[in-house]
Amino acid sequence: MREDGRTIAGVLLAAGASRRMGTLKQLLPWGAKTVIEQCLSTFRGAELDPIVVVLGFGADEIQARLHPALDTDDVRVAINTRHEEGMLSSIQCGIRTAQEAGSKAILLGLVDQPFVPTTVLRSLIAAYRASDRPIVVPHVCGRRGHPIILSMDVAQQALGLDARSDGLRTLIREREADVLAVPLEAREILRDMDVPEDYRRERDAWLKSSGADTGTVAPGTAVR
Repeated sequence: MREDGRTIAGVLLAAGASRRMGTLKQLLPWGAKTVIEQCLSTFRGAELDPIVVVLGFGADEIQARLHPALDTDDVRVAINTRHEEGMLSSIQCGIRTAQEAGSKAILLGLVDQPFVPTTVLRSLIAAYRASDRPIVVPHVCGRRGHPIILSMDVAQQALGLDARSDGLRTLIREREADVLAVPLEAREILRDMDVPEDYRRERDAWLKSSGADTGTVAPGTAVR
């Protein structure tokens, strides 16, 4: 059993170009917040500290618009200058920043999933703390999703992966015996938002289920 969930850093992967969305999904309205602010709120609800936000494409615009939200004691912004190489480069960028903070493990989350509830993160953290497994992944109906937790030993190994490889999938396959698969009743872990239709569907469903205020939106470019 591990002693302290607070040694787990949250790494929010938000460096993508959102080409299929047609606008920066990080800045899209999500209730009274933006997508990235909702993800920060979820991470804080799970008591992840620090929260490493990995930015890449559009980093200057995102930081300018969300300066108050990103300029807090618990958030560290990491700029991935190699974001065009793919998600692995962003994962590695986030790992390095979490290492510098002295974190013992990382929870990897996607900015594409602002609808994943805090309860999912808390369940994964509880499972990690109660286990000696260095890799924790959620699954529903036999399918694995996100977010995932890696011990810093595994994260360190991920730093050695080649950008041309299959990324973390390769590493997790090689270390399957070290994986704790946590069954959840949360299909949100399987979904993301790539195109405007995805965004509208997920936003509307989240607003309906959460009863969130739809009258106020944070700064951003809406996809109608």
